[in-house]
Amino acid sequence: MPDIIPFRAPLNWHYMAIHRCLDCNSTIKDSEKRCWACGSEIKPRDTAPKLSARFASAINFFFILSLVVTAASMFTDLMPPFLRCATVSGVLFLVRSSAGEMAQKKRKS
Repeated sequence: MPDIIPFRAPLNWHYMAIHRCLDCNSTIKDSEKRCWACGSEIKPRDTAPKLSARFASAINFFFILSLVVTAASMFTDLMPPFLRCATVSGVLFLVRSSAGEMAQKKRKS
């Protein structure tokens, strides 16, 4: 009698992850809202930050860096001219406020 090989679906490791209850350490599924063993409430997992949130934090970093360079340009000749640094800081301030608002809108929805 020939061996019958059952149908094997490709493994999806995202669905194979084992999560545990923080109270009793029992295994739980992603879709469960309560632990099956102890009945405690399961907190939803935080998702990775979205592209808009990462972009907003990068713009914030460059804005702070431009403020430091602007302040340094007043006291040394090693930096670009003050007017150019102040202009870049002003533009980054506008971009920073817009990016922060967009990231906050996406977080709410």
